[in-house]
Amino acid sequence: MCQTNSVQFWVLTDLNISSNILSLSLMDTNEEIIKKLDTLIKVNVISAIQGKNLKEQVRLLSLANLAPKDIAEILRKSPNHISVILNDLKKEKKYGSK
Repeated sequence: MCQTNSVQFWVLTDLNISSNILSLSLMDTNEEIIKKLDTLIKVNVISAIQGKNLKEQVRLLSLANLAPKDIAEILRKSPNHISVILNDLKKEKKYGSK
């Protein structure tokens, strides 16, 4: 008889007021664990940027070391659109304007 230990994460999202249960089992492969952790990270990121304007969302996600492609996926924008915003943010920082 094989018994597995599991850790359950309860994540309550403000986006749709529903809970998701993600179970990590000792039987999961590294790939499955990474996919589940990516889902948790995205849920947490979405709740952290909720209610902020697009430029601020991009700035915060960039500060979290997310690549423009990942930011675009989270915000459902094109990677080019995100790159333009990041470029604007760099110019603002360089010249001290908003």
